[in-house]
Amino acid sequence: MKNEFSRLRRVSGWIRVPHAIATNSRFKSVLVTEYVPGPTLRELLDAGASLYNPLTGVAHLLRRLHDGTRTSCKRERDFAYFHAILDQNNLPGSRRKRFDRLLGAWWHSTRLDREGCTVHGDATLSNYLFDGGVCAIDFEGARNHTHPVRDLGILAAELRASGGSISTAEDYIGHLLWHYSRSEEEFRHHTAVLPFFMALGHLRIARLPWRAAERDWLLAEAEACLGAIHR
Repeated sequence: MKNEFSRLRRVSGWIRVPHAIATNSRFKSVLVTEYVPGPTLRELLDAGASLYNPLTGVAHLLRRLHDGTRTSCKRERDFAYFHAILDQNNLPGSRRKRFDRLLGAWWHSTRLDREGCTVHGDATLSNYLFDGGVCAIDFEGARNHTHPVRDLGILAAELRASGGSISTAEDYIGHLLWHYSRSEEEFRHHTAVLPFFMALGHLRIARLPWRAAERDWLLAEAEACLGAIHR
């Protein structure tokens, strides 16, 4: 409760978030924020609305957040979180070893070498509201010293696993990356890093019991994304 309260207060200097009003530990650690109108991106997607304008807003919001909180990148934290999510998926030994080998290849690669920042941490379609502009909610999972593409990868995995057209999802992902990037060189760099964090996003979804019917596909997508290190 206190962590999210302070995080909302801190990031409000760079991006639009609900104003944190008060906390009270006596009422099951309640956090009170202002009400922000507007549907989530998940609700827009489910209603068949176009996400191009909302995703432009999300890309710009994330860029402001990441640029405003630049710091060192402690990539061991990203890998520790990745292994924790793998643990939660309870993979059989042979498959877990394949994931571990692929993660080792990413660890020794230079692709993830760059500055870190504060990331939203839970960049899902349900955590961005759109009322003509974009407002980010739910900062309980915000983390410092993290690679900025983590937010983009988790959101890209959500788009890919949304159940809609694959080509539309890929267009949305490309649109998000393009509007986040400041140059073609940055776009190429972000595109090269994205599969690592998309794999993380797929594994986050695969652990959810209500997505059990999609689990095999999600795990295959995660493994294929990590395999991009060899391409």
